[in-house]
Amino acid sequence: MRVKSGSDEAGGGDTPADNHRGVMSHGRRLLRRVTQRRPEGTRGSSQRLPISTLSGMEFRPVLYYNSRAMTAEPELQLMVSRRKIAATVKRLAAEIRQDYSDKHPVLVGALKGCFIFMSDLVRRLDIPLEVEFLRPGSYGHGTVSTGQITLFQELSGCIRGRHVLVVEDIVDTGLTVAFLCDYLREQGPASLKLCALIDKPSRRQTRLDIDYLGLTVPDKFIVGYGLDCNEKYRNLPDIYSVEGTEEEA
Repeated sequence: MRVKSGSDEAGGGDTPADNHRGVMSHGRRLLRRVTQRRPEGTRGSSQRLPISTLSGMEFRPVLYYNSRAMTAEPELQLMVSRRKIAATVKRLAAEIRQDYSDKHPVLVGALKGCFIFMSDLVRRLDIPLEVEFLRPGSYGHGTVSTGQITLFQELSGCIRGRHVLVVEDIVDTGLTVAFLCDYLREQGPASLKLCALIDKPSRRQTRLDIDYLGLTVPDKFIVGYGLDCNEKYRNLPDIYSVEGTEEEA
């Protein structure tokens, strides 16, 4: 994985091979410094230092990378910083708190992508609430939605007569969210609204109203802050676009 944030760090190589050569060069310089540094009383001696002497010295770890493996990893371009994410979550929480302060809502998260967003959101909601999770799926192991939606996990409790707020990490085609909302309406809630951190309206395939919207982004496949690519990169604190991939409607 190579992460870009506008410009590479000063002094860094432009390719994995450049990085590999730089690491190897650093290792050789480090080895020369170690072999030249002898304990007192051995200055000028041509004898090699014993292992017992070397073991007492401090070494900086040198990491060796497989440049061939690195070239297979996607390039990530910073799209939304963690600071902007935090500000967005704070704003959404304020809007939700104002509307649901006396309604004891049930927040229904769509796993797996929502788990970080939802945990940050509920911690900013100082109102009585409950949490439920659904686990739909339409991506499989690729970057393009299959359009075939499966519900792997249903509600564990009853929402009949309750005020329900669906919490989504991202809305793109809208097919998955529409499927979830149809499922939840069948359970007889008193009200049903949608909160989404990210919207990609350019990919919409069905009409959908987002009641609480965080950010609108261009048509890029994105990862980080709970979003994944083949189950990777969910733990990144920022949101990145995956360069070199194209999403199809």
